[in-house]
Amino acid sequence: MRDNDMASNSGQTRLSGIIYILLLVIFLIIGVMVYKLPPYLPVLIIISLSLFLVALLKPDLALIILILAMLLSPEFYLGAITGRSVTFRFDDALIFVIFFGWLARIAINKETGLLQPTSLNTPIILYFTVSVVASLLGALEGNVKLQQSFFYLLKYVEYYILFFMVTNNLRSVKQSKIFVFFLLLTCVAVCLYAWLNVQHLARVSAPFEGKTGEANTLGGYLLLMMSLALGLFLYETAWKRQLLLLGVISCIIPPFLFTLSRGAWIAFFPMCLTLVLLTRRKKGMLLLALLSLFLLMPVLFPRQVQERIAQTFIKDVPGSQQYAVLGKKFTLDQSAVSRVESWTYAFNKWVKRPFLGYGVPAGSVVDNQYARVIREVGTIGFAIYLWLMFRIYRAGKQTFILTKGDNFAQGLSLGFIAGFVGLLFHAFSAESFILIRIMEPFWFMAAMVIALPKLMAESPEGAHA
Repeated sequence: MRDNDMASNSGQTRLSGIIYILLLVIFLIIGVMVYKLPPYLPVLIIISLSLFLVALLKPDLALIILILAMLLSPEFYLGAITGRSVTFRFDDALIFVIFFGWLARIAINKETGLLQPTSLNTPIILYFTVSVVASLLGALEGNVKLQQSFFYLLKYVEYYILFFMVTNNLRSVKQSKIFVFFLLLTCVAVCLYAWLNVQHLARVSAPFEGKTGEANTLGGYLLLMMSLALGLFLYETAWKRQLLLLGVISCIIPPFLFTLSRGAWIAFFPMCLTLVLLTRRKKGMLLLALLSLFLLMPVLFPRQVQERIAQTFIKDVPGSQQYAVLGKKFTLDQSAVSRVESWTYAFNKWVKRPFLGYGVPAGSVVDNQYARVIREVGTIGFAIYLWLMFRIYRAGKQTFILTKGDNFAQGLSLGFIAGFVGLLFHAFSAESFILIRIMEPFWFMAAMVIALPKLMAESPEGAHA
């Protein structure tokens, strides 16, 4: 006992020393940099150091702050690299700040295990390794710019760090419930912002996305969050929480429609089909709601939504093109045509470099995740990528099966699986799995879902808390 007390006191002494040093650094930064940097940079540095302390002392609170920042943090223009603008988002820095705070906590408390063993670790590491190798080879051959590759690969690092941090910091099912609450709270805030801008913007988008916005990205994010809320609702038994979840779903639907994102609308149907096929609760209610929505679409859907649907197949519009499938001809508008042609572009690229591709990022945005992957990392990387997607689905499905009897765990895992399936379809019209506003909540949810069976096995009495 005495040795333990001495070790504890030693750990507290080290922690206090680090805190004092960081406070000294903060005051030095204020004194030296406040007159030499743009006004917002010293503020961001001070906030980052403060959040480092939060991550060191209260990792749960740091992760909650990160959840709120995922969709509600501003971005800053930092310049351009070879013709492409470089922007900095506060949550970009926040992930690394929390990560280093977590590492410091591990070092001080001498906690063992940097990475929790999960079924996703190997494919994640392999895919990132292949991406780095392909990019280095691409840079040597002049196919990509090394600076561009660095910033794109840094995004991948952010997502994987987030996944590993959450899996390592989760200690109870109660924690997961708190995190889910803040995920839904952030979503409601985003929806309210979108609602307020319906009359001012042609297509709604999330906060801090500039003048044009990224409506398709918001559509993918809302698809994922709608699936989460639906999954939780289907397995919720308390009527008060059911009403709250219905309120969240009702809050999501209008902005989801006003994104005018056809890719997100199409992905909505496989997402719902997955819910119907897997749920053991309220299946009849869900089918009735979906059937009513389908039949009442011409009455309920706003004029802009109906025009957007009709626009897809209008003939004689600049950029439109006619296709023939099974002897029947149909016309697609320019936006839809670009998605179809992305496959041709990717195939022509792949033929020339079939094994490792051209590196990250190879060429311009193609609004198709799969075409992008096969162009950037070739057959080898694409095979690993598909393996990772399969592992994600299987891990979610295993959690759904293993947690039978726990309504929260089943609702969360079902919502995640259905949202993942929806994003797989959304990825045909967007580079969904590299978009930060979609991937941050996605990987956060993935970490919780994968950790749930172990948490429940280690602390079954807390599973129903």
